[in-house]
Amino acid sequence: RVGLIGVVMALLLVISATPAMAQTIELNKTSGSYRDWVNVSVSGFSENKNVKLMWEKDGQIYYYWNEDENDWDDADAVAGTTDNNGNFSINVYVPIVPAGTYNIIIAEAEEGGKSVSKSFTVVPKITLNPTEGMIREKVSVEGYGFAANEEFKLKFTDSAGKTWYWDGAQWTADSDAVAGTTNSEGSLGDLPIEVEVPKDAAPGTATVYVEDDDKNNATSLLEVNGKGPVYYGGNLLVWAKLSDD
Repeated sequence: RVGLIGVVMALLLVISATPAMAQTIELNKTSGSYRDWVNVSVSGFSENKNVKLMWEKDGQIYYYWNEDENDWDDADAVAGTTDNNGNFSINVYVPIVPAGTYNIIIAEAEEGGKSVSKSFTVVPKITLNPTEGMIREKVSVEGYGFAANEEFKLKFTDSAGKTWYWDGAQWTADSDAVAGTTNSEGSLGDLPIEVEVPKDAAPGTATVYVEDDDKNNATSLLEVNGKGPVYYGGNLLVWAKLSDD
């Protein structure tokens, strides 16, 4: 009996001396732009516990991931539940926030619970709609992940290397032209910027480039397909397109 008690005591000492599993977090990418999907995986949490996923910077929580909505929420929300081994994995997208480095935090929902975080850098991007067109056709430009409340420039460079600058209303040769000011979320505006393909743009692949005053920048490509509309005296005569020959 004494020997059995000794064995039990030895086992208890071993168990008590075994360190608790440390919490870990892994991201499948550490930088990205608005609407890019990110996989977040954690381990070392308590089993079957509700957890929160927060998008944070400098002590400010911008968003909580809401499990029920499968989307970001301004209000406190639960992102999901750990499994029987204390693991949790989820896919979330980059929200609309200004450029910069943020913390993705996962924490057990109960007060004083375990938590872990990892940094993620938001970089700007622009999108064009459509991504091809003739001269003088309208193109919508949207942009996200720039600095908040900063002036920005928008330029168009055609396949021949000629560059135009958008002044908020039209294309100009003035490289100091300001296209607009970003909003508090780092977007180019609440509505897309409507521009025309410059009337003298050469056919081929053109580059649309946006840069804010903090030097955050992004590019997107536009395929210019031929000459487009031909005007005489303000009247549309014909819609022309260069042949593929």
